Amino acid sequence: MEINKHYAKSKTQNLKNEIGRYIDEIVDTAEKMNSLDYFNIEISNHEGKLNVEYKLKNRKKVY
Repeated sequence: MEINKHYAKSKTQNLKNEIGRYIDEIVDTAEKMNSLDYFNIEISNHEGKLNVEYKLKNRKKVY
């Protein structure tokens, strides 16, 4: 039982670490493209495989 708790804790931490790395990378990319004000991130997890999609938007005020 103790092994299962350790595995679940490790699994959770690995997931958090990987999500953090993806977010850092996306924010750095948005900054380079001057798109920090407008971006979307979608993260899904299926059986331990993360799928990350993001859209950077370049909007300009017209009035």
